[in-house]
Amino acid sequence: MSLFEQLNRAAAAPGLRFLVIGGHAVIEHGFQRGTEDADILISRNDRDAWTKIVTDLGYKMIRDGGAFMQFESPEPAQWDPDLMLVPAVTFGRLLATAKPATLEDAAVVVPSLAHLLALKIHALKHGRGLRTLKDMTDVAQLLSVNRIDPNSAWCGNCLKNTVTWNCMNESSDYSLRESRSIYGNTGELEFPDWSGHLPHRSRVSNDAWLAYCRSNLAKIRASPGYAEGRGQDGINTEFRL
Repeated sequence: MSLFEQLNRAAAAPGLRFLVIGGHAVIEHGFQRGTEDADILISRNDRDAWTKIVTDLGYKMIRDGGAFMQFESPEPAQWDPDLMLVPAVTFGRLLATAKPATLEDAAVVVPSLAHLLALKIHALKHGRGLRTLKDMTDVAQLLSVNRIDPNSAWCGNCLKNTVTWNCMNESSDYSLRESRSIYGNTGELEFPDWSGHLPHRSRVSNDAWLAYCRSNLAKIRASPGYAEGRGQDGINTEFRL
């Protein structure tokens, strides 16, 4: 049984909801790229209930960053679930515009494209290590494959108004001064020129692509540097809309 079906069944009785974010949502919105885990977004109010669900399913918590919890799967070919916690109000707004999807035969929802981009920019602002390169690539490819002009008003509003863009200094976990040396001017995000790129969607089905990714999980997890890289995935700064 897939992780998503496990979560659906376990969440049904208590009436809990979740959104699938991260690589699976990126794939659902048209950019097929590799993924080694499953990012699940939940309401902070449901933290204890979801922690019990995931651990009762046999997944071991390896990291608790407050706004982001990471778990390990007991099975080598199963996704490692990561839980991202957001305020209840933010969760409701994300859920209200979420897109239905089917992942590994399980009916789930993923954020709208605008909200997925917002989550990615949040990760760029607060992420570290090599994950920032992955998030920048996701943003670039999502805009390209969905034929969105990065200079359009829609894109500007999406990135500046729906993200924690204007309230980052309110966060106790975020320091503009500390991040400036890493990212330069963090007040703006400059995109490369993609005018010569041809937007396209893969001819491979998402199901086939995810099956391929899962078939390589054991090999990827055994590779040098994987554990360290996974440790950099967590975003401990709370995302708000």
